[in-house]
Amino acid sequence: MIEKQTEENITSNSLHKELENIEQRVLEQVLISQEDTHSFGDGRNNRYFLNLEEEIILAKAKDLGTEALETCEKSNGNLCNEKKQELEHLIELGNKAIELFLLTNQGLIVSIAKRYKEIDLDDLIQEGNIGLLTAIRKYDYTRGCRFSTHATWWVRAAIYQAYAQQRLTIRLPMYRHREVKSFLYIKQLLQHRLKRLPTEEEIASEMGIDIAKITQIQRSIHSMISLDLSATKDDDQTVGELLPSPEPPMEDVVLNRILTNDILDLISTLPEQYSKILLMRNGFPNGITYSREQIANTLGIPITSIRTLEKNALEALKIALFKQEQRI
Repeated sequence: MIEKQTEENITSNSLHKELENIEQRVLEQVLISQEDTHSFGDGRNNRYFLNLEEEIILAKAKDLGTEALETCEKSNGNLCNEKKQELEHLIELGNKAIELFLLTNQGLIVSIAKRYKEIDLDDLIQEGNIGLLTAIRKYDYTRGCRFSTHATWWVRAAIYQAYAQQRLTIRLPMYRHREVKSFLYIKQLLQHRLKRLPTEEEIASEMGIDIAKITQIQRSIHSMISLDLSATKDDDQTVGELLPSPEPPMEDVVLNRILTNDILDLISTLPEQYSKILLMRNGFPNGITYSREQIANTLGIPITSIRTLEKNALEALKIALFKQEQRI
């Protein structure tokens, strides 16, 4: 039997019973909500709110299921039938707990998604569910934080990221959209390399443009996704006011995360030598950056050639970005 250090020593059988009781209460409330509203049957109008004890029960079941799944994966099938059935039962309990977390927090997702203009509500709800799944996976009840408080930030982050990305795509003219994406690519490359936010001068130098152009690009970004932007249907409420203060500013989260996977995908399309130089120089994917001398020694290239190759690699990356934008 997998053991987990918790405040209470609960067996899988008692946990199973507790989950059944919670599920029954939740489903009863969902049915009442459907009858009252004659609307969604997917939990959006659910009025059942988990109390602290129920959140802890679901969190324990989720953690036990996660541990059981990890044990199964590590065993490579070398388990007796009794042990295998025991682990499968715990995995089933974990999945049930996740389902109940999802069902009882659909109202939270909808309440946040409805605040944003112009983007399809169903699309934002889908993004909110992705954020909610992340919140469930990361939730640790032993820290004393209520799940709803913990989940709110992850749901807002996911919805706002989708909102900001679509605003950039929809609202900006294509030529400006290309400039913004190129700016964000270079900014993130430099941030990985320098381990700090790059200055405007550093970005301008890397992009081969003047400071005035950088200022124009930044104005385009901030006009779309500034924290001062009115993002809700209530004109007096801004994006910044929607965000919980203990977490990093949402604008930083979006600008730092929105293109990370795209950068790696684009770099992988470049010639192998260019790809290696950019990855090593800018600290992808492990955050370790290399000097030009270290790269030269690793790749067996004269150090006098590295600067030119790096410049050519960046130009190739810009061309790849331009071609990608033409396909949009």
